[in-house]
Amino acid sequence: MFDGGFLTLTLFAAMSVFGVALFTGETISINKIAVPKHLEYKGYTDVVVTHMLTDEIREMSQIAASELEPIDVDGSSLDKSVGELQSYFQLEQLLTGARDLLGSVPFYVSGEMTGGADDLTMTLRVFYKEENRPSDVIRVSGKEEDLHQIIHDSAILALEHINPYVVALYWQRIELAEGNYAFPRTQVVIDRFLQNRPVGEHYLVYELLGRMFMRKAEREKDITPEGRQAAYEEAKRYLEAALLQKPDFEHANINLGIIHAVLGDYGRSDAYFRAAVEIDPNDLAARMRWAEALGKQGRVREAAFQWVAAVEINRDDPTLRQQLAESYMILGMLDEAKTQIDEAIALDPIRAKKYQAHLQDLTATTE
Repeated sequence: MFDGGFLTLTLFAAMSVFGVALFTGETISINKIAVPKHLEYKGYTDVVVTHMLTDEIREMSQIAASELEPIDVDGSSLDKSVGELQSYFQLEQLLTGARDLLGSVPFYVSGEMTGGADDLTMTLRVFYKEENRPSDVIRVSGKEEDLHQIIHDSAILALEHINPYVVALYWQRIELAEGNYAFPRTQVVIDRFLQNRPVGEHYLVYELLGRMFMRKAEREKDITPEGRQAAYEEAKRYLEAALLQKPDFEHANINLGIIHAVLGDYGRSDAYFRAAVEIDPNDLAARMRWAEALGKQGRVREAAFQWVAAVEINRDDPTLRQQLAESYMILGMLDEAKTQIDEAIALDPIRAKKYQAHLQDLTATTE
């Protein structure tokens, strides 16, 4: 009896030549996108178009990841999962094919571009590792001159099927940069997420909704005091909902700590920050935000403790050294302050004069 296993594996490997890792740790394997001859003649071969699609998905994932940076300042959790998988060639093709056949890649994308210069269509099919989950078919049409937009729109639709949370983060980042605090495109994706994803995952978008109202309160220029208070209340409502579903969700704890500090409820602020650092003592964002809140209350010794913890987490950040030096100066610990400034200069000698001037200003202020 003929055994086509190895042949099948080889053929499959020859097809699957691109991959991308989302910052959530999920991996997408992308088959070469077939293209019509008129695109090939202009340099848009199947390899080029597949690269373009892969790059679009990768860029969206990175933009989405950047939206979490103000929360996860050190980026450690992102570094563990954000990866760029290079194009698979030769032996790597075979390895990728094996992973796909064994079911170890959760998402597989195949497709083609068809039609002429005036009626070009990209068709993508998204396959899932999950049992009983049917594949999704995506079609985006336009003219050849709109090729980049067609690929961009196809990438968004494919990624929304694969991980709508990433797409919601992506749009939130884009709309935040635009100053659009109604977040209409983000809201559309969130609504679909709440409608289609398991209830157990909803805490992710509850936290995102809380952060959206928080950004509105912080950044909208024409917001009234009443509007700002209302935005903060909505932010709290969604963040508290996220914690009801997932009490150990660090991001929600940190943001609630920030909001309560802004509103002057320092007891609750401390409680949420304390919860965050108990969940992860090495969460740099929690340490920094808590230190800032304590400093504004005049609780300098407690703030210094958090700055010390922050420095221990990231010893190569000169800004953290400068912040710790400020606390030491206020506490009258001049030698310790000078040591931290010296460390900042060693880490960032280009800004040595700035750090030295800062130390002199602190000395003059505390004398």
